[in-house]
Amino acid sequence: MLAWLKYSVREAMHDQAKFYDPYETGGCLLGYWAKPLEEVVICEIVGPGPNATHSEIGFTPDHEWQTSKIASLYKNQNICIFIWVTGIHILIIQARS
Repeated sequence: MLAWLKYSVREAMHDQAKFYDPYETGGCLLGYWAKPLEEVVICEIVGPGPNATHSEIGFTPDHEWQTSKIASLYKNQNICIFIWVTGIHILIIQARS
């Protein structure tokens, strides 16, 4: 499977990981299938939310905030949720050239 990641999503993931380090964080990646089950385009990220809790062994998202944010993105941009990400740490992500 090939995944295309919008640069702003990559930056948001990196920023969240740095902000919460050494604790875990996470959120939802949102996008759409360019080719069903073969190629996905990740165009949005919904972070943990303002009332999420973070620790060294996990995190609990602010479910109410995330649900509201996802519903708004779906209504306004018609994007679907395709993956849930938990336990984001500092990542080394190399851009595809």
